[in-house]
Amino acid sequence: MNQKRSLFVCGCPRSGSSALALWLGKSDGIAIGMERYQTYWRTHLELPTGALSAERFFDIRPGDTWYDSFDRFADRYERLRQDWDRARYVGDKVPAFWRNLPGLIAQYPESRIFYSYRDPFSVARSYKARAMNEADPTWARHRDASFGILEWNESVRRIVEFFNADPATGGSPFDRCFILKYEELVSNSIDRRTIAAFLEWPDPLPMPDGWDRGSPKGRQEILSEAERDLLWSLLDQPLIAEVQRIVAHQQGELKRQSSRSNGPGRREWYHKEDLERAGIAYGELRFPGCTYVFRGRETPWDGVEPYAACIGSATTFGRFIRKPYPQQLEEATGRPFINLGIGGARPEAYLANTALMNLLRRSSLVVAELMSARGYPSALFSPLSCDGNIGLFMDWFGWRKHRKDDAQLDWLLTQMEERKAVFIDRVYEVAFKYLSADQRDFIRDSILSHYLKDFGILAQEVGKPIVGLLISRAAPFQARNLREPKDYYAWSGDYPHFVDDIVIESLRQHGIPVVVSRSQRGFPYRVHHWVTGEPAAVFPWKTDPALNEYYPSQEMHDDAAQALLQDPAIQALCVR
Repeated sequence: MNQKRSLFVCGCPRSGSSALALWLGKSDGIAIGMERYQTYWRTHLELPTGALSAERFFDIRPGDTWYDSFDRFADRYERLRQDWDRARYVGDKVPAFWRNLPGLIAQYPESRIFYSYRDPFSVARSYKARAMNEADPTWARHRDASFGILEWNESVRRIVEFFNADPATGGSPFDRCFILKYEELVSNSIDRRTIAAFLEWPDPLPMPDGWDRGSPKGRQEILSEAERDLLWSLLDQPLIAEVQRIVAHQQGELKRQSSRSNGPGRREWYHKEDLERAGIAYGELRFPGCTYVFRGRETPWDGVEPYAACIGSATTFGRFIRKPYPQQLEEATGRPFINLGIGGARPEAYLANTALMNLLRRSSLVVAELMSARGYPSALFSPLSCDGNIGLFMDWFGWRKHRKDDAQLDWLLTQMEERKAVFIDRVYEVAFKYLSADQRDFIRDSILSHYLKDFGILAQEVGKPIVGLLISRAAPFQARNLREPKDYYAWSGDYPHFVDDIVIESLRQHGIPVVVSRSQRGFPYRVHHWVTGEPAAVFPWKTDPALNEYYPSQEMHDDAAQALLQDPAIQALCVR
């Protein structure tokens, strides 16, 4: 992308549009003003002619904005002046741009727009705090919590209408506007990959830090029970669901744009390695438009006969196992159960692949393994792809001061500084030593927020019955019950990392039933060569290279299959 484009940031007041603009402006090649044309826009609902030319932008005129010189933001505008000509995106942040997005796009047809979305009650609290601050002459006293809810309603309603309207220019509104949740920005859990795809941005986007390190600044007011009841009655509640629907579609589309799994190519996990080391011939199953090589089938399938699909990780794939649970379900019901297990997968791996999403939409039912959540973005980790656990470490908590005394941390920081990818477990193994209890909760909640959001998006986009499956060796709430976990694995609950009974209950409340299979039968076990029967050195770096202490045993698959066969949705598929 060589041509200069325009970039605009907006949102309901007190929704984080300033924080969003500041973060975007940290990228080399992005130059954004701070309410440079706020007054002009409020008056005309358009920008002045040539507003984003350097000559006009750096020439404040009466009626442009609420400040009459750049002195208030001297350092910022000096940097903007230096960067303007070479920037790939130039623009402005004005909260009220949402009042006329079609007009803004008509003025700047190649523009990209960010809308900062924040929880309505958080917005109301912020309005109340500003209204009660007598030292703030810029905020009218009548703009209290109730006023904030009404303005939130109007702002979000306009955004929903924009996305639901037929595009006048033939382009999709999802190509023009990106809804970014403020809570994800301040917790450093935004997915930078989807934002880069929206911007067609080739470089890594920066990590939020500094001003957004912890709690919001300023006076925080608590809403009384009476106030909350009033605000709830004023809130246009269906808008929340509408925004969630739009964000779900937006995320799905952008994940597919940024995924490397669409199109030609070949990506496999264990086929070659396990064949060489253990004589295991899994067979192959492939689909047009998808690079993945899935586990093969014992019986042919014409792709037309009604079928169910099983999605998940290496657990669903059935590494080292002769008869994984999808195969057992097929034998018991007489209905094809297509094994779509992907090594290292999480829900977004399926969202990101067009061919797989179409396959899931055509199925009668989807069995969705509750995969590990550890590969999702957090304050410490930014994944490189949607289908693996490799990514970049981020020192968000400022641990450089410890590097001299910790060789492992020094290595991790060096990888970060050189922008070299690392495996997720190495990140959390080292980071665990420095995380406080509150920070551990912060990381876990951020990860699970992404996980549950993607699970919900997946269920919404598939539009078919989904049955969740938890295969675990852990007791209920095992990880959360530990006051002082000894290491990363105890903290995360081991596989499926961070996914526990809280996640199960959340999914059930959102209409996704979950079958739970807790079993340790046959675990751990030694892997034997499928041809010779001798112990197979599948883990050559271990003291006992044949000992598997990670992947579920055949007996655990047997138990999972029996548990699933008790589910009414699966029983309804039986043809024999």
